[in-house]
Amino acid sequence: MFDEPSSPQKPAQVEDIFAQAEPPAASSSRLGETSPPQPPAANLDWTPPPAGSARRWLKWVGLGVGVLILAGGGWYLWSQSSSSITPASVSEPLGETPSSPSTETTPPPAVPEDTDGDGLTDTEEASLGTDPRRADSDEDGLFDREESVIYQSNPLQFDTDGDGYSDGQEVQNGYSPVGPGRLLELPSGS
Repeated sequence: MFDEPSSPQKPAQVEDIFAQAEPPAASSSRLGETSPPQPPAANLDWTPPPAGSARRWLKWVGLGVGVLILAGGGWYLWSQSSSSITPASVSEPLGETPSSPSTETTPPPAVPEDTDGDGLTDTEEASLGTDPRRADSDEDGLFDREESVIYQSNPLQFDTDGDGYSDGQEVQNGYSPVGPGRLLELPSGS
C-alpha cells in the first residue's frame, strides 16, 4: 500500500517560527509556569477629547435630570390637588375625628327656591299672597317682583291706581302704575 523508500533519507529540517522572537523577560524556574502577560505598550498617539465635550455632556445630563425632577414634582402637585380622597381621610378609622384640620369644604348654602322665576322666592311670594307658580299673578304685564320691589304697585291688582290702564301698559308707556305722572319725570327747578 505505502511505498517505503528503499534508502533511508534524512529528515527535512523543520523551520523554527520562534527563532526571531524575544525570550520572555523573567521566566519561572518551575516547569510549566510562565510570568504573567505584560500589557501592550501604551499608544503614544492617543490624545484626550477636547475639554468642552465632557462639560457639554454633563450639562445635557444635568438638564435632563432637572427636567425630570420638575415634571415629577408638577405631576405630584397636580395629583395631590385633584385628588378628592386625601390620605388622612383614608387612614382615619370610622367614627374618629382626624387629628389635623380637614381640608374639605362645606357645601354652599341652599339657594331659596323660586319656582316661577319672577325674582321672588317662594317664601316671599307666600308672604305677599302671590302665586309662586306664576311670574305675573295678576296678569297685568309686570312680574310680581317688578310690582312689589321696583314700582311699588300691588302684584295682586291688574290696575293698582284704578285709571283704566293695566300696570304693565302704564310702565311700558312711561307712566306711573301707582298714580298720576310719568315714571322718569324730573322735578322742576325754581
